[in-house]
Amino acid sequence: MRDLGMSGNTQSGFTLIEALVAILILSLGLLGVAAVQLKAMQELIYRTSVLWLL
Repeated sequence: MRDLGMSGNTQSGFTLIEALVAILILSLGLLGVAAVQLKAMQELIYRTSVLWLL
């Protein structure tokens, strides 16, 4: 009988960790996109209010 080295249970554990890390990276990216959108909206509101003053 051959020794495969790593059991199936350990391999699925690594897969779960990889999935969690991927979700973490994706959520940080989405949070960054939301922050950029918020900054753009604030800038738009500021510029619009300046135009109303002119």
